[in-house]
Amino acid sequence: MLKVSTATVSITPTKEYLPCYVSGNALRTEKTDRIHDELECSVLVIQTGGQTMIWGVLDLIFVDLALSSKIRRALSETYHAPYENIVLAGIHTHSGPEISEVNAFGMEGYVAEPGYRDFLMDKCMEATARCYDQGFTEATPYIQTLMIDGLYGNRNGIDKPSDKSVTILKFRDKEGRIVAGCVNLSCHPTLNDPLSMELSGDLFGYLSRGIQSRWGVSPLMLQGACGDMGNRQYRQGAGFDEIARVGDGILKQIDENASPEEAVALDNAKVVPYHYHDEYDRDMEAIRAELEADEKRLEAETDFDQRKLLICGLAFMKQKAATPHVVNEFDASIIRLGDLEICQIPAELFSCLGLQIKNASRAKHAIIWGYTNDDYGYLVEDAEYDNCYEGRSTSIRRGEPERLTKELAALMAGTV
Repeated sequence: MLKVSTATVSITPTKEYLPCYVSGNALRTEKTDRIHDELECSVLVIQTGGQTMIWGVLDLIFVDLALSSKIRRALSETYHAPYENIVLAGIHTHSGPEISEVNAFGMEGYVAEPGYRDFLMDKCMEATARCYDQGFTEATPYIQTLMIDGLYGNRNGIDKPSDKSVTILKFRDKEGRIVAGCVNLSCHPTLNDPLSMELSGDLFGYLSRGIQSRWGVSPLMLQGACGDMGNRQYRQGAGFDEIARVGDGILKQIDENASPEEAVALDNAKVVPYHYHDEYDRDMEAIRAELEADEKRLEAETDFDQRKLLICGLAFMKQKAATPHVVNEFDASIIRLGDLEICQIPAELFSCLGLQIKNASRAKHAIIWGYTNDDYGYLVEDAEYDNCYEGRSTSIRRGEPERLTKELAALMAGTV
């Protein structure tokens, strides 16, 4: 027997935490108190086969390790759920409030407003408490899938490998009503104007509201392997009109093209842990040469999008120049739930790597869930390392994403 409960609360900064900095790029240096749309935290609790899973998704760029660990420990102690069964993730909007204690671009002082991180923890606890207070509903899970066409793809080249798949998980009660659900797709929510000072959930927030209007309940929006996925090659503007255009297009394709609902078994729950570790010394001479070259490129560049990438990339390059020795370490896992397997990883996988991991699964359905419990940056395929912003900005050295992909694929396949 499977039972579920879900709840959604607002995490929009209240007046105590406004004005605040906006996370997501190095171009915005002022604080804002402008809010375009409500930011939310949705929690889903699944009880199956004597196991409890607690999943939470926040309309933020990510939830860093220190904060996610604190919340997960509190949830584990309060509800007696295994720590590894609790997953918190961001949707990766680049228009949300800054939530970090250390700015990702190394911009000193550009951090979360005092108290906002505690506010987020309280809201995660509140949403979970609501799930338990309102009780659990016996439900049957169903899955639908489709491929999105013509709205987004590999943002580094329209003909490069991409993952445009969407997986929809619905839980229906005995009367057939949708009582909870999740939607998994891979696309950077960077459709808003990068200079916008209005807080927003961007594309994923828009999709969540559209799906909620259809289902009567807010879905958990699970971001996939979107390291190189976005709408850059399909863009017809930047801002809220573009978010609506793409969002409505995705919703229309879901309505019209999703496969028939397939009843699935989400049983025999098991979490298979994976720990990644690597350390190395940087080639500082090469770093300094690349930094100098990018600074010269920025002086000559006139295209806005390219200037944005160069400014953000230079911020990461300066951090690299200050850290000659690198230690990369994080935890991921494979969540096995009968007909569904989930690779949850605190990183931005390139889509081709995510596809390799998903394709290794023996389950009927497999998804990548990125930005879980932290965000360790881009995992870039070898062939693209020297050609893109993601390769310049990541701290993961060349070749390591392939090793990690092979190891996670082996776990998905159950061969190790």
